[in-house]
Amino acid sequence: MPDKYMADAGSYDRITYEAMNSRYARDAAETVTGRFDVLLRELYTTDPQRP
Repeated sequence: MPDKYMADAGSYDRITYEAMNSRYARDAAETVTGRFDVLLRELYTTDPQRP
């Protein structure tokens, strides 16, 4: 079953339901979004179809 929650670091600080019921470690959401940012920037700068 897929996990529903990937809580941000602030949620762990506040001990929210999402953070306590997530399978992911603290900072996982920040790691994923940081990697998405890098990948999207690479795609944008290497896409030959870009106007």
